[in-house]
Amino acid sequence: MQKPRPSSNRPYFKSSHRPRSAAKRPEHGPEAREDDGLIRIYGAHPVEAALANPARRLKRLLATDNAVRRMEDLIARRGVEIDPATPRDLDNILGADTVHQGVLLECE
Repeated sequence: MQKPRPSSNRPYFKSSHRPRSAAKRPEHGPEAREDDGLIRIYGAHPVEAALANPARRLKRLLATDNAVRRMEDLIARRGVEIDPATPRDLDNILGADTVHQGVLLECE
C-alpha cells in the first residue's frame, strides 16, 4: 500500500517554468553579471569558445600561467592582454566553490 502524498497549497513548478522576471540571477557562474555590465566567463572550454568567437568583445583575461600555456594559440590570435592571476585571486572574484580552471574572461 502506498502512503498518501502530503498535500500542499503551492503548485509544483520546475524552475524552467518560472517566468523570467521571477528567476533569480546567479551570484556566480557564466551568467553572473556585476553592476559594471560585464559578463564573466570562466573555465577552460567556455573561455576557449569565447576566444574563438570573433564577434565576442573581450575586455580582460585573468589567467594563471598554466591556463595561459593551455590557450596560448587562441590568446595570441585574439591579441587579448593577459592579467596574471593566482587561483586564489580567481577564487576571491568567483567564489571558493567555483571550478574556474585558472581562467576568467570578462567581456561585453
